[in-house]
Amino acid sequence: MCTYLIRFDPDHEWPFLIAGNRDELRARPALPPGRHWDDRADVRAGKDVLAGGTWCGLNDTGVAVAVLNKKQALGPAPGKRSRGEVVLDALDHADAIDGARAIGALDGHAYRPFNLILADNRDAFWIAHDGDATLQVRAIEPGVHLISHNDLDTGPRARTHLARAMDAVPTGDFSDPAAWQGWIDLLSARAGPDAAYWETALNVDVPEMDFGTVSSALIALPRAELALGRHDGVPVAAGEGSAVAQAAPVFLYADGPGDQAPYQPVPD
Repeated sequence: MCTYLIRFDPDHEWPFLIAGNRDELRARPALPPGRHWDDRADVRAGKDVLAGGTWCGLNDTGVAVAVLNKKQALGPAPGKRSRGEVVLDALDHADAIDGARAIGALDGHAYRPFNLILADNRDAFWIAHDGDATLQVRAIEPGVHLISHNDLDTGPRARTHLARAMDAVPTGDFSDPAAWQGWIDLLSARAGPDAAYWETALNVDVPEMDFGTVSSALIALPRAELALGRHDGVPVAAGEGSAVAQAAPVFLYADGPGDQAPYQPVPD
């Protein structure tokens, strides 16, 4: 079901933050984030070995994308394309507006339902596919948000955890996991099994299904005048020569839930 926490503030030096858990069958093979696609050398993302797509990634122009299954839409279905391909399609674009326009034009009947978060350091979008032919593209308002298999900021998971996420927004040096500790603690918290477990747990563990939280990721995007990007594989700084400090997007990954695995930088 996966869960992502988001902070979008276009006026901040780091306008977009996202932190999330991937929940999946533990036996489904995956590779940690890297440059896994020869035809997409500018993309760093985890790789679903079975379907070839990804659940979360970042490209060299600073576009971040994450996909989540909608409620009661876990796993593949005959005749449907992998939702992980949608993330790669979005990461083909140099900015969030172009990516949102392209994904919004897809034929929804080709995919099982999903939520997609797509952002750069200027714009952020939530794209919802409820099973219809048309995908709904919505701008994300500035603020703190939570998304899982329900709509943005709705459902028991948001009602249970969103207020805490608002009180624990990361601050400081985002390349240091300590800056994210409030959100890491929230995403790592374990809940006792009860009737609400499937709707409220963030760090998921269902042994009888061999299903649970298998990884976690943190991404921070710097403002344009801070950004250090890449062009043809060469680092390029916006505003190079100015007195403004330059910063690259931050991408940290834990190969397991945050209470069991450390968050480490994704190799460039």
